[in-house]
Amino acid sequence: MAKKEVITFKEEYTYPKVSKVKMPKEKLYKEKAVVRVRDASLDKTMSLEGQIKQVDKDLSIIETKINNIYRDFLFLKLFNLSAKQDDEFLKDYNALNHYINKFLNDLANVKRFLNSFRGQMDRTGYSIDEVYNEVNNFYDYLTGLNSDINDLKKKYYPEFKLTSHTLVKDKTIEEYEDLIYRVENELSNYKDIEEAYDYIIYNSGNEIIDLVYEFLNTKSKQPIKLTYHYFLQTDAIIDFKHHEWVDLFVKFNYVMKKLSGVTYSKRFIEMYRNFETKYTIITIYNEISR
Repeated sequence: MAKKEVITFKEEYTYPKVSKVKMPKEKLYKEKAVVRVRDASLDKTMSLEGQIKQVDKDLSIIETKINNIYRDFLFLKLFNLSAKQDDEFLKDYNALNHYINKFLNDLANVKRFLNSFRGQMDRTGYSIDEVYNEVNNFYDYLTGLNSDINDLKKKYYPEFKLTSHTLVKDKTIEEYEDLIYRVENELSNYKDIEEAYDYIIYNSGNEIIDLVYEFLNTKSKQPIKLTYHYFLQTDAIIDFKHHEWVDLFVKFNYVMKKLSGVTYSKRFIEMYRNFETKYTIITIYNEISR
């Protein structure tokens, strides 16, 4: 006989009241009583199915909010080399990373509890009311995380340029994480980001030219009526400066959104990912050097 699964809460979910993470003259995670953002309870006149739908509705709101917060954090993670790097930064950054990951794990756990109710198989040992109470606690925690990530940004990071935000504005969380991985992997080939920047600026000409030609050979329902010189002004590239990277990225981004029925070759996809990785490094360095 298969062993019966028992799902349990890992721990009571409360907003962290004590932390070593500090902001000027105050703590990032403030020692204070949690102020309840909302006071909601399940409608007991509804069936269990109706109550589950009520919890689902709140979880949908919460997931949207935490995904936005997580995207903000991934942006800071991508550009963490532009932050004021010191011991205080690492403590603050790592603490925020820990609490966001804890939230995501606990949210997944509560969703598992809800699924057990949905299947009419309560294996949690908790009532639907207790599960909903955990959901309500999430709202308090989200308010704290949102405030803290904004405080972290103000304390350590520069005012980012529009080009930095444009780079990632349409990315899913999975694409965001993949880009961060690729950037970190590429930077591991160099002593530091300055060396990477110099090498990329002076040694990417042939790759960029090949990328444009590969794109022009793309099969699409709409004929690509663009020419090589729409993307690049010269037939040879000795060095490709920052503003030229920006210009080419914006053109690719615009054209690729407008095309329909596109079949990109594996070669182009790999070449474009490489271009995007290097453009990101150029963008990060530009935030550091100004």
